[in-house]
Amino acid sequence: MSMRGRVTLDELKWLSDRVADQSYVVVGEPRFLALMAWANKNARTHGFWDEDHGNHTNIAKLGLHHAEVSEVVEACRFVENPLDLGSMSAPPRDAERSEKIPEFTQTEEELADTVIRAMDFAQERKCRLLAAIVAKLAFNETREHMHGKKVG
Repeated sequence: MSMRGRVTLDELKWLSDRVADQSYVVVGEPRFLALMAWANKNARTHGFWDEDHGNHTNIAKLGLHHAEVSEVVEACRFVENPLDLGSMSAPPRDAERSEKIPEFTQTEEELADTVIRAMDFAQERKCRLLAAIVAKLAFNETREHMHGKKVG
């Protein structure tokens, strides 16, 4: 990385070449791939890929992603700072506590669901999700402030 903490164009080209030919292994990739496989196995076990339910199409699957993002929005609606737990060792306040995994906030639980859905979809469709994330992060380093969008 360059001295200013941003990826240079040469570094981006190098990374893109490695990702494209799959010779670049990202640190933690085996664990990430194992999580993807676990997410997919769990979804299959619980019927989310059953053909007879008609929910195996890309559109239906992306609808599940949309539903999870909506649940994150709902979790954030009435909480001033949904991720501020005070400290990592402090339990969430009752108003923010997840009912399913009480050591986490509702926001954290719902964000996890969005990632799990993405991992499941990527595993099923044989997407190179981690490599794409790395490439996209590197590309985003080269973009202008707010990616050129005007606010307000």
